[in-house]
Amino acid sequence: YGFFANTIWLEPLGKHQLFALGGVSVTQFVDRSFLLLSYINNTLEPSLNLNIYRFPSPSRFYGNTLLVENLTGGDLSATLPLDLSDAPFTTTQIGARLRYAYAEPYDLGDDVVLESEGEMLQLPEEGYRTDVQLGFAWKRQRPYRYNALNPLDGVGIRARVTVGAPVLGSNNEFIRPDLAAYWISPNIGIGRFYAYGRATAQLGEELAQDYVGLSRYDDIDIQVPMFGALTLDDSERVRGYRSYAVGNRALFGTLEYRLAPLFDLQTQILGVVDLDKLSFALFGDFGMVWTGSNTSQAIRRTGVGAEVSNLVDIGGFQIRHAAGVAAPWTELDENLVWDDVDLYYRIQASVPF
Repeated sequence: YGFFANTIWLEPLGKHQLFALGGVSVTQFVDRSFLLLSYINNTLEPSLNLNIYRFPSPSRFYGNTLLVENLTGGDLSATLPLDLSDAPFTTTQIGARLRYAYAEPYDLGDDVVLESEGEMLQLPEEGYRTDVQLGFAWKRQRPYRYNALNPLDGVGIRARVTVGAPVLGSNNEFIRPDLAAYWISPNIGIGRFYAYGRATAQLGEELAQDYVGLSRYDDIDIQVPMFGALTLDDSERVRGYRSYAVGNRALFGTLEYRLAPLFDLQTQILGVVDLDKLSFALFGDFGMVWTGSNTSQAIRRTGVGAEVSNLVDIGGFQIRHAAGVAAPWTELDENLVWDDVDLYYRIQASVPF
């Protein structure tokens, strides 16, 4: 137990934004007290975001348990919009981030299971992350009331590279390029096609928990402002599979046919949480993981299924959550048994960036 407080200060024209979050643990003052300070300056070109923290990172699934890191450090990021086109609903940005933080994973316990295909999933290790990330993003996305659930036709591409150097006691020396793109078709029948693809590679060594590959469970992705500094690089998952695939090269793709929102639950909880529109989708996921240039030993996965998603409005902030059923494509014959079926729940941003 202890004390907790937070504050948000916004300058009326949005030129300055300040967010502070802190807590003091009475029983474990050193180990469990935390602090996060985030300041955004929009008076310059580019916009600047300074974060200083001693804070537990958002938890994510790791092995058969949850991984939480106590991060101590800070980062400085800069974002610059570019006016490359007069096309409507189009945004283009370049950005950079400099980070120096000490990661101390909490004990996962003695019963942690780290089984995976390909390379072995390792126990998380503590150490410094010193890295620089450069990125570029372009997208054309029409505004829509239900974009969080079923966005209208759009297209986007994001390219970024992260470079780590063994300086100031850092435990990483690597280069990680990351390329992602999405496409949403115009209305076809009673729905739209949604396609998303991503390619990632790792050259060098990072902390063990910063692996490249396919995860066992879905990481929560809601893109909360002012918490980006604490978000770790997420891994994709092929629905229908419940095991890790680890290497240093990864390809992922998904294709969905999403129906337009069909029903409205019209349900309100405690006067704050609104359960809004429902939508259905059929999908197929594909993933491939390998090490070095040895593609002949690559792990290949294809999963297919269906899901129902719902738009949740929490005080004006919209979240898309979904429940679905999936199975490996190779098991869709007389050999398919209930143990091969993957029932899942996920919270993810509808447009990935």
